[in-house]
Amino acid sequence: MITVPLPTFSGDTSDAAKSASASIRRHCGWHIFPVVTETMTVRGSGARDLFLPTLRLLEVVSCTEDGIELDPATLTLGADFAGFIEHPSRYYWTATRRGVTVTIRHGYDYVPELADLCRNVAARAAMSPGGQVTAKSMGDRSIQYAQPGGGGGRPFYDSEIAQVLAPYRINP
Repeated sequence: MITVPLPTFSGDTSDAAKSASASIRRHCGWHIFPVVTETMTVRGSGARDLFLPTLRLLEVVSCTEDGIELDPATLTLGADFAGFIEHPSRYYWTATRRGVTVTIRHGYDYVPELADLCRNVAARAAMSPGGQVTAKSMGDRSIQYAQPGGGGGRPFYDSEIAQVLAPYRINP
């Protein structure tokens, strides 16, 4: 669990930037930035590989399986930095709920495209505090707003989801 407040992707401390950063992290399923040391307890996979919720696993600091301490040096990390760890004994990880507790170092130092997206989403929210206009009419002057952010009440446009967020999302 990350116990310190995470910085915004853009470095801005405004509420709009904090909200945009939280939306990015929620959409992607992990914190992404910055590099942090985090302890998490997960369900064992019951397979040789255990997946942790990260796409940039740098180091396993410690690992306990069903209360037994494993030597981090014996764990094989996924070659592409994704959050896969191979069981050290070539057997299977436990299938027990909350059976594996692991402390890892993971994340990116800086992600410029997410910093730009954070600034864009925050700017859109600031420019349309009532949300985007999703309906309008001329006779009797009717107008309807969506939530602030992207189209239709979403913080991101489809192109941003496909081009910017997709590489960082754990479960597409």
